[in-house]
Amino acid sequence: MGYIDSLDGEEITVNIDGKIHAVPKETWNKIQYVLNEETGTLEEKVVSSFTQFPLKLAWAITIHKSQGQTYNTVAIDMGYGALRMGKHTLH
Repeated sequence: MGYIDSLDGEEITVNIDGKIHAVPKETWNKIQYVLNEETGTLEEKVVSSFTQFPLKLAWAITIHKSQGQTYNTVAIDMGYGALRMGKHTLH
């Protein structure tokens, strides 16, 4: 996971653990294979394509807010542990 450092129409730079990485646009093609009857070979024909930045949005949610919800995938950062001391302590 990282943070967007800058972006323009052709490239996004992402800060991951203090290192800047360039993320260019990527194009994905849907290919249909067509038989060339003259040569007897299969040829690729692009029937559609889309171009986008290959990034996925992430967001944070508290443990309490997530109770009772269903998620397909999660990433849990336990770097500081699951529980932290609040401002008020009992003596």
